[in-house]
Amino acid sequence: MAVKKPKRDLPFDQPLLPQAGQSTREKRDKILGEKVDLWVAMFAAALMMIMVAWMLVLSKSVVQGALSVTGVAVALIGVCIIKIGRGMREARSYSLGAKGEVYVSQCLDKLKANGWRLFEDVPNEKGNVDHVLVGPGGIFTIETKTHSRKDGKKVEVTFDGQKVAINGFETDEPIRQAFAEAGFIKNLVGATKADVQPVLIYVGAIINYRGDKQLWVMHENKFLSWMETQRKKLDPAQVSQACTALDGYIQGQARAKLAQQ
Repeated sequence: MAVKKPKRDLPFDQPLLPQAGQSTREKRDKILGEKVDLWVAMFAAALMMIMVAWMLVLSKSVVQGALSVTGVAVALIGVCIIKIGRGMREARSYSLGAKGEVYVSQCLDKLKANGWRLFEDVPNEKGNVDHVLVGPGGIFTIETKTHSRKDGKKVEVTFDGQKVAINGFETDEPIRQAFAEAGFIKNLVGATKADVQPVLIYVGAIINYRGDKQLWVMHENKFLSWMETQRKKLDPAQVSQACTALDGYIQGQARAKLAQQ
């Protein structure tokens, strides 16, 4: 008679809440698991094909077809090298982004002493909001962007109100992303547009800010200094309402994610 193994569960009932950089790390791990590992396995299989083919040639068991098999395997190895390289570059980009989010979270953590609540990696329809700050000064949705230095030179970011230029490369995608995240949080907590401020933080970058105040684009230290000057926008009841809505939503999403595992 087979002995039924006991079911093993976590020793706590509450779901784990998202941490800074969690979604970005999960994307990195997915790329490594689904793309890089697959092509590494195919690379190994191609090498095995070559070894087997030429072992048979040397043993004089099979001669014909060895060159054809070798040609196919070499071509596959070339494809694998390209795919592995692309996957690793993409994974490194996500890894850098996750580290930037954790670093900015550590910076924002300093604001808790002044009555601010910090919510991390809040999921939405298209991904996540990196950080949400709620306090008497309002609600801030923060999208963190991290670009590596080249030869020790800091990244230079210019914002003109319509687009950002990162070392000369222009794009409006981060701007659209920041406004979409602010709109999502506004609807989630039932706030007014004036109470939710979208923010783009470029970690460690030199910022040339020529835009308007609808979107803040800044260095993390500049953001912290600006937060010290924020006038009161929300009363305690409004702060509590926003935090309660965020807490309930995040916990609900965490439970749903746990149920899918």
